Amino acid sequence: MPDDMIAPAAAPKSRALALILFVSVAAAIGGAGGGAAIVYSGMMAPHAAGEITEVKAKATPPTIVELPRPFTANLRESGRYVQLSLGIAVSGGATAADELRANDVALRSTVIETLSNQTDIELADPAGKKRLRQQLTKALNDTVHKSGADYKVVDVFFTAFVVQ
Repeated sequence: MPDDMIAPAAAPKSRALALILFVSVAAAIGGAGGGAAIVYSGMMAPHAAGEITEVKAKATPPTIVELPRPFTANLRESGRYVQLSLGIAVSGGATAADELRANDVALRSTVIETLSNQTDIELADPAGKKRLRQQLTKALNDTVHKSGADYKVVDVFFTAFVVQ
């Protein structure tokens, strides 16, 4: 019998053995990784009897309220003016959005006062616009706090912005 006929009979045994070895190693690695994930995630962390564990609630995303009318204000140190429209992100959901709309007059006054303290040079570049957003967020939060509301202005967004 030639030698080349004996070799194929040995190959299936070695392939089967390699497959069994591969599956065993993969199962061991997967089991160890899964077990480590469970332990480190705290799912199986031991708790003392009567111990209170803290459950963190998911944070609700802020509600964005677009103010219906644009703001127009004269800029400081020039004969120019700015006109912009705003969206205001508030924490507290729909109730906060309703309270924000109820404070429209006070909020509009705060925005116009803040805009009037800007110059056209400050508002010409992106960094100046970013500073204005930060100033508006702080000023609007001060106004909200004075009104006794229990929500917070998280951010301010420009939906239109023109300096002339």
